[in-house]
Amino acid sequence: MTDVVNPERWDRLTSRWYSRRPIHRYIHRDKVERLLRVLEPGDTVLDVGRGGSVDGVLGVMAAARGHDVLICVPHEEQARVVRRFAAENGVAVHVSVTPIQELDQLLTRYDKVFALHILEHVDDFGAALAALRRRTAGQLVVGLPTCLNPAVWCRLGGGDPYAFGAGSVRSLLRGALRVALARVQGYPGVDENVVEMSVPLRHRWLFPRRMRTTLSDAGFRVDAFRPDGVVLPWFDRLIPLSRRLDALAFLPLLRDLGFGSHAVLTPVP
Repeated sequence: MTDVVNPERWDRLTSRWYSRRPIHRYIHRDKVERLLRVLEPGDTVLDVGRGGSVDGVLGVMAAARGHDVLICVPHEEQARVVRRFAAENGVAVHVSVTPIQELDQLLTRYDKVFALHILEHVDDFGAALAALRRRTAGQLVVGLPTCLNPAVWCRLGGGDPYAFGAGSVRSLLRGALRVALARVQGYPGVDENVVEMSVPLRHRWLFPRRMRTTLSDAGFRVDAFRPDGVVLPWFDRLIPLSRRLDALAFLPLLRDLGFGSHAVLTPVP
């Protein structure tokens, strides 16, 4: 019997991974491609999700490259979505309904553990990091939203970063002002209120330096810090320029300018 997939949850994944908007698609697909470069041959992988839009995609793509992967999601509805996505890509994966708060139920530690855009939504950031640490035999990769990218400013200003319109410049300037004020006032970032599956959530876009400091203070060495993508808003023809910038993102000037960022971490004894 085929699992019945919640159409709204399936649409959330496909609207991003298969988006008709090239910039939107670039953000998600190229981010996963860059993250897969963290893996070494033979690595075992744990991909921990929160039930969000593209949970499990990285795990599926890692399994397609021959890695032994476990994907954890918090509810069966999302597990069905991941299984369907894996099947459509011709990949067999192990999916467990295990929320991040219950990771200690797992008995295995993994060479690489991924927690992408989940920690900004948990009630207890420290406890969630500690749970991920206990499952990490090698390195933990954490992805969080960061706010020094112009496409992010457009979004924080109430605009659409994927298509230019009458209010696009105003939204970018408004978002940039919000970020500047947060920096002057000493805030860790800028909060955005979002609704996912009819559930209101706070979505905090952090300053990259604050992200690194928070992770270091939690007992991790930051081995690498990279942008998820140095994305430019509105114009699809600028994607080749974004690709060039992403190739140079090892430079200090560019590494903090991502539409989100990820840190490769090693637990400190």
